[in-house]
Amino acid sequence: MIDLKGAPTRSLSDFEAKGLEAIQNGEDLFVRETPQGMLMLGAIRSVAQCVKCHGGERGDLLGAISYSLQRTAER
Repeated sequence: MIDLKGAPTRSLSDFEAKGLEAIQNGEDLFVRETPQGMLMLGAIRSVAQCVKCHGGERGDLLGAISYSLQRTAER
């Protein structure tokens, strides 16, 4: 993880910023529907194995993953 400390990052989108706030307040999944599909931001939380080596508490927010589902043309 030390190697990742200087890794390049990008700015959060408005959706990601709102979603991050929601998961920091206890939500596990933040979802918004758009005309093109769905946007989702999911929490990555620690489990017992993480806590055993790294400390903290089970369920601590470690990060998030942002993804989108695009609608396909109907047949």
